[in-house]
Amino acid sequence: MGHYDSYGRLITAWAHTDTKGCLSSNLAVVGEKVVPVDKAGHSVRIYSMDGKIIKIIACLEVTGCWVSICKVDEESILLSIYKTSRVIRINIASGEVIWRGDNIEKAQGVVCYRDKYVLVKRRRGNCYICARYQHR
Repeated sequence: MGHYDSYGRLITAWAHTDTKGCLSSNLAVVGEKVVPVDKAGHSVRIYSMDGKIIKIIACLEVTGCWVSICKVDEESILLSIYKTSRVIRINIASGEVIWRGDNIEKAQGVVCYRDKYVLVKRRRGNCYICARYQHR
C-alpha cells in the first residue's frame, strides 16, 4: 500500500498481506485511517496513514473474491459480501456489527448515498437502494 501526496509523491508505503487478489473495492479511508479488507485473514485491518496497524477486526464472513468496502461515517464501514449475500455495517472503534442486511443476492460493490442509503451492485449489473441505515 502507498500513501501519496496530492502531487503523486510517495509519502510512505507498507505491505498488506491479503493474498486473495480479486476484482473488488477493498479499501476505505476513514478519517486518518486506512481500512483494507484482508480476505485471506477473514478480517478488516485498520492502519494509520504511516502504515502502523491500529487494529484487526475479525470477520469470518470476509471470504472469497467479492468483498467490497466503503466508508459510512468517521466511525463505521460497510462490507458487501458476495459469498454470503450480505451487507454489514461495522463500527471500526469497537469492532461491533451495527447492522446486517441479509439476502442481498450476489452482492458486490457497495456505496453510501446521501448519508441515508446503501446502494449495492449485484452481479448481473443491477444497482439497488437496498437499505436505510440508522446512525447511533
